Amino acid sequence: MPNLTIKGNHRVRKDVSDVLIRTYFATKGEAIHLIDEALRKHNMTLDVFDCPGDEGRTYVRILALKGFKYLCDSCTEDVENPAFDNTMTFAWYRMPSGRYEITGYIS
Repeated sequence: MPNLTIKGNHRVRKDVSDVLIRTYFATKGEAIHLIDEALRKHNMTLDVFDCPGDEGRTYVRILALKGFKYLCDSCTEDVENPAFDNTMTFAWYRMPSGRYEITGYIS
């Protein structure tokens, strides 16, 4: 199977950025849901991960969903939800107001 890489000009990068730009969230889950929704428009999703505490950072694998066009003519392997070489960097900080400032980008 070929390496899966989200290129620098792929539309999903802008879609994820649009979710996070100048927005504060009531919960981390709200932000994660919206990011995953943006990825799913492109047949991608976030791998399972944990983000405990009021502030932190994590790197999350991005997986291809069924229907993602990744097989080439010479490829014979079909892997269920293969991971991309890229990761999603996800950082959060809980402000005194209780809302979360979330930053994230695709490497």
